[in-house]
Amino acid sequence: FRASWMPLTDRLLAQHNAADGSREIIVYSPDDPSVSKVFCQFPSDLNDWTLDGFSISADEEYILVAVNQTNLYRHSRISHYAVIAVNNSDTGVEGKLVGWLHNGAKLRLAVWSTTGKSLIYVTSGATDMYLVRNIEEAATSER
Repeated sequence: FRASWMPLTDRLLAQHNAADGSREIIVYSPDDPSVSKVFCQFPSDLNDWTLDGFSISADEEYILVAVNQTNLYRHSRISHYAVIAVNNSDTGVEGKLVGWLHNGAKLRLAVWSTTGKSLIYVTSGATDMYLVRNIEEAATSER
């Protein structure tokens, strides 16, 4: 169970494993925790990976997922970061894997901007910081 609070909204998002083995993000209402709905199912490409956390872009069109996290020091970690496009159409909620940040290399940090679909990330050597203005152009299929 991993939870994430969405700023400026009245909902809580949590990742859990469904009965059929798939992984999904569920939206809960803080006013009534019994009310929930599936926000997005993770693509099956990520089923073999250990999911360590997620965050959703400000425009709610993409999910950034930290996978296979490795501890460096007491409070330092590096992870691979996958980008998932959210499909909230009437036909389904399964997300599509857009790709991996920085050609699939492990990164120290990746954070969405407060508007749109931009993000910033720091490489594992902590020497380079990258600003990504359009996530679809930056995410690659390599990992």
